[in-house]
Amino acid sequence: MFKRTSSIFIIAALLVVVSIDAKAQRAPSYGGTLIISGSQPMYSLDPTAAEHDEEYLFADLVYSNLTKLKSDYTPEPELAENWKSSKSGDHWIFELRKGVKWHNGKELTADDVVYSLTRAKQPGTTTQSLIKAIDSVEALDQYTVKINMNSVYPDIPSTLASPHLSILPKWNKHFATVPIGTGPFKVSQIIPGESVMVSKFDGYFEKGLPYLDAIKLVFHPDPAATIASLLAGDIDVAWNGRPEWEPLIKKNPNVELLKAPGFAHNCIEIMTDRKPFDDVRVRQAIAYTIDREMLVATVLIGHGIPASDSPMPPANPYYNSEIPLRKQDYKKARSLLEQAGYSQGLKLTLFTSESRAGQLGTALALQDMAKPAGIEIKVVNVDPSRFWSDTWKKEPFLVSNWYTRFLPNEAFWPYFHSTGQWNFAHYRNRKMDELLEKAQSETDIEKRKKLYKEVQAILYNDVPWIVTHFRSALWGIRKGVHYEGIRLYPTNFNEVYKSWKEK
Repeated sequence: MFKRTSSIFIIAALLVVVSIDAKAQRAPSYGGTLIISGSQPMYSLDPTAAEHDEEYLFADLVYSNLTKLKSDYTPEPELAENWKSSKSGDHWIFELRKGVKWHNGKELTADDVVYSLTRAKQPGTTTQSLIKAIDSVEALDQYTVKINMNSVYPDIPSTLASPHLSILPKWNKHFATVPIGTGPFKVSQIIPGESVMVSKFDGYFEKGLPYLDAIKLVFHPDPAATIASLLAGDIDVAWNGRPEWEPLIKKNPNVELLKAPGFAHNCIEIMTDRKPFDDVRVRQAIAYTIDREMLVATVLIGHGIPASDSPMPPANPYYNSEIPLRKQDYKKARSLLEQAGYSQGLKLTLFTSESRAGQLGTALALQDMAKPAGIEIKVVNVDPSRFWSDTWKKEPFLVSNWYTRFLPNEAFWPYFHSTGQWNFAHYRNRKMDELLEKAQSETDIEKRKKLYKEVQAILYNDVPWIVTHFRSALWGIRKGVHYEGIRLYPTNFNEVYKSWKEK
């Protein structure tokens, strides 16, 4: 029924691979160390606990998955050579590559896959709701894995490409401190809070790769320090670039800027079970104070597109184009507040950080725009080194950042299903749960689109998140670096190992 691909659900309209290696087609050079700057330290070496892009990149360099995604977002083999589903969709069979070695020389087996996916289903992991449709996993022999499903889920081969679902060795009980993978690089040095160095694994199963001798991840929470290091040549790649970097980079002949439109969104996260946010009219009132087009023009300097409170971008075929862009409407905002019992106005505290481009700017813009509606907002700018560990998921009203998810189930379920592992809004809506559960198993693409359009309509009305815009992701790259692996698929950087540096 679903042999080798779930392509009817893959986002063909988003065939964008961003790379600076579009110049001369020259043979790659071997050797050298690539230095990549991230904006925050890694909090976990466990892929199932990963929540930030630095952790996702680490997982993709050190570990491997059953599948990976091609540039057209269809799954292709990685540790699995092939796969097929039963006619009923109640199980999948994955055949593994033979002879794949862990970094210590042991061979990968089906038992490792069973261990990894079973562990990823456990409560408390960031992966639990990603693979909720999986009932159990079993080894049929040393190189064959059977995944039993509790519901039909055609996208399972694509979902298994997520770095959250990296395959771990069953026998390594210390992977959280001593990671051992089958990926192209092995860990050579970890300085907590400062840097991680990975070195080339000569036993990697893709022959001829990687080209680099090593990749060093350094952590610069200060964006000013990051751009200064890039311009000075101290780092090769600067992630999480800022719109204000563009004129500086244009003046420097040794640096280029990569852009990925619609790659991320700054999100005003709201805990819907906390007063006054437990009243939908308050959330709606806040949403109506925002001039989204003005925000994109000023905060992002044009590097984005306005949004109407759904994390599904307009380029996605599941996007509900019937929902209008929410316009600034102070009359409606004041009326909603009055209905909610706040005719004298409302005082709120909004937390944010400069950790990601647009976060602080979005908070300050909301602070200014909300005033005419009688909403007084105090903005607390938390140091980037502490925001994700001390504030995010803890405060009821904050501006965060998410990379856009393009598979519809991954775009909505983790955040808005009552059991979703990233439902930090504490959002509970029985109709939403029913729609997401039905859409996950729907095999008719038009019916599936209709279901996800209903999901977006509910989000527009309930406003558990305020998504004001989709911003372009920006990366600064030193010339002479042929940097692969930035795709418009979330948390999927598994081509970075193909990067190389000119001699």
